[in-house]
Amino acid sequence: MYQFILRFLLFAVVHSVLAVPGTKNRIIGILGQFGTWYRLGYNILSLLLFFWVMLAWPHPPVLYFIPGVWGPLCYLLQIGVAVLLCRCAVQLNIMEFLGVRRTQIRNEPTKLILSGCYGWVRHPQYTLAIAFLALNPVMTGRWLALTILSTAYFVIGAWLEEKRLLTELGEEYRQYKERVPMFVPTRR
Repeated sequence: MYQFILRFLLFAVVHSVLAVPGTKNRIIGILGQFGTWYRLGYNILSLLLFFWVMLAWPHPPVLYFIPGVWGPLCYLLQIGVAVLLCRCAVQLNIMEFLGVRRTQIRNEPTKLILSGCYGWVRHPQYTLAIAFLALNPVMTGRWLALTILSTAYFVIGAWLEEKRLLTELGEEYRQYKERVPMFVPTRR
């Protein structure tokens, strides 16, 4: 278990440091013309590190499982959450986000998305990822640790992202924060 937690923390640090604009821009500068591949490389490295984290605890104990029809219902809800995650990803220009479609390196200002998933909560990917993790009907020690650590990582990441967006977008983002909740959708 401790190795799993340490690996997750290492993953979180590497993932976060490489996402910081200053670090990203320095690496892109070093890569020169290959800088357009940065996003794809970042995503591949993140996936490899995540698989390395998950290998740390190969036979975790089963803490509980949801019996009867409730187990399959949880899996159906997870599928629904995955569909919503894909819908949110489409709003971000998913091919560029994944790094599959390379674009020219440019320092364009951040464009605030106010509709769709982002009209319900400011961090829909984090909300949906937490829901996906929590809905797993077979809870092992590793999955519980992943759920707790990921939730903490998402909350901290959202807080840092919001500080950056307030600096970049100012009043526009401040008004968005007033209208749209952070994680849990409320009645409009």
